[in-house]
Formats: sequence, structure tokens, C-alpha cells
Amino acid sequence: MSNRQAPSDRIERSDSLAASDLPVDSALPAWITPELIEDTIRVWQPYYATALTPQDAITIVRDLGRLLDVLCRNETSKSQRKHADGANG
Repeated sequence: MSNRQAPSDRIERSDSLAASDLPVDSALPAWITPELIEDTIRVWQPYYATALTPQDAITIVRDLGRLLDVLCRNETSKSQRKHADGANG
């Protein structure tokens, strides 16, 4: 069973997050700001049947950050191999 819903069945979230709404997490990276959490909820909420929490948004942005890190490392490795192959050829 999926938590996703069609964008036409949107759950609107009109309230803004206050710093006190954020989970206390000393390991929270500085780049995860209240604005980023609000934007993440606004963008992803249409695809979930239940209301997203700030903790859900933190999980989403952390996971996306990890994915981008892996993709960037992979692309860097490809570029380095291509450059090394060109130097050897």
C-alpha cells in the first residue's frame, strides 16, 4: 500500500515552521534550514496521503543529499577515468 496520492488530491499546508517546531538534533547539518524544511514539505506533500512532519522533511533532504553525493562521486570517478584513458591513449 502506498502513501502517495495524486497531485490533484493535495493536502495544503499553510502554516510556517518556527525554530521550536524543528526536532532538536545536534547532528543536523547547517544547510538544513527552517526554510528548506518548509519548502520540502510544500513540494513533497502533494505525493503523500498523510501530512508530512518536519522530521519527514529532514529525512527527505538528508536522503537526497546522500544521493547527490553518490552521484557526484560517481561522475567525478568517470571523469577521472576518462581523463586517465585519454592520457594513456
